[in-house]
Amino acid sequence: MAKKEFNNIEFSDDYFVNFINGLKTKNLEEINHIDFDDSIILVCFYNDFENFAKKWMNHYLSIGIKNFVLIDNNSTDNSTILLKNYKDEVNISFWKINEMDNCYRMCGWKQLIFEFYGYNRKYLTVDSDELFIYKDYKEILLEDFIKREKVSIIKTMMLDVYSNKNIYDSTLEDFNYVDKNTYKITTSSSYGKRFIGGPKLRVLGINSSLQKISFINYTGKEVFA
Repeated sequence: MAKKEFNNIEFSDDYFVNFINGLKTKNLEEINHIDFDDSIILVCFYNDFENFAKKWMNHYLSIGIKNFVLIDNNSTDNSTILLKNYKDEVNISFWKINEMDNCYRMCGWKQLIFEFYGYNRKYLTVDSDELFIYKDYKEILLEDFIKREKVSIIKTMMLDVYSNKNIYDSTLEDFNYVDKNTYKITTSSSYGKRFIGGPKLRVLGINSSLQKISFINYTGKEVFA
């Protein structure tokens, strides 16, 4: 189920039931089909992110992403309309699913997307509020970075950004601040390196893990959980 590089975690019954329910969904629908080339396929489920969509798309274009699988999960705003503005610039396959979001169930949905496009492909899986960055990302495209580093997976740390204003008075450009000294790295047999801290712990007292596998060269033997 997992190679040594992955998080080797024993899943609870409740988690696994939700994951299986995600795999069983009949509501994941492809809107338009695209035959992608062999470069990285970005996969993202989104909901009402029209305020961030342009910045988000331009970031991923800037690191060389050409293939997008964008899945509308119950959006009520103009997210899809904004994203369609890019369909002549890059390859975008639009999908939709009208089910309530559940992070465990969504892992099953992502697995279905991987299975649909197939194995021996490279996937970058990000959320609609995430900008994936890596060393020298302004100078080197992601494909070239992966070749340079000779990696088949990339484990990432999720870094929270925030404004110095009241959140309701802030614009997107105000979110330029990060914690300097509150992030920590621990190790365990389950997680390997485990990132914790930041404003979630400092302000909210939530000691959640802040890592994920964002990039994978999918062989067909991995489970996205």
